[in-house]
Amino acid sequence: MNNKSRLGQELNDDSKSTEYKVIDVVNNYLQALYYSDESLLREVFHPDVVMWGMRNGELESATLDEFISKLAALPVPADINEVYDMSIHTLDIDGPLATVRVVDLHLGEWYTDCLSLMEIDDCWVIIAKTYYAHS
Repeated sequence: MNNKSRLGQELNDDSKSTEYKVIDVVNNYLQALYYSDESLLREVFHPDVVMWGMRNGELESATLDEFISKLAALPVPADINEVYDMSIHTLDIDGPLATVRVVDLHLGEWYTDCLSLMEIDDCWVIIAKTYYAHS
């Protein structure tokens, strides 16, 4: 097996396992967006997650419950056959912290999401999300 991460960094066995765990959480986040899956969103986000973003030049923020409510009011991308175009662009892990930048298409709008994850009680969760909605 290659001893490099998907992004080219040298890995030992422990960091490979950690990288896979972080990628799994991020992929679950992307799946939750695509299917508007509330239970999966609650699984990947810490209950006290902080979310801030910029859309149309306006700063916006949301709690987890507010974010889920906003998603629930929108069409489900999978139900309208939107192309699944979401991917991890950068990944950095340092001990119990990880930062991941993803680019995703959601209801015809491109987003860059910067996710901060932390390993808490042997589980990786998203503790902060910042995003930019591309015009």
